[in-house]
Amino acid sequence: MNELEKILNINFPKDTRLSFATNSSHKVKKNTIFFGLSGTNNHGSKFCEEAIKLGAVIAVHNDPKYITEVKNIFY
Repeated sequence: MNELEKILNINFPKDTRLSFATNSSHKVKKNTIFFGLSGTNNHGSKFCEEAIKLGAVIAVHNDPKYITEVKNIFY
């Protein structure tokens, strides 16, 4: 387990490569880790699936109400 996995308390899928981190789905690119955080008007978890479709390898959120079957989205 790498240091980021320890901090987030999750296990990344095997051979995960991360090169960028963002909390804006508009900035997602290949090998991004997306953080769906609470915002002023919306919770970023709302954009987790979009982030995965746009190239994020992993999406992490802290919204207990958000449920998805999409792989690589972690709470």
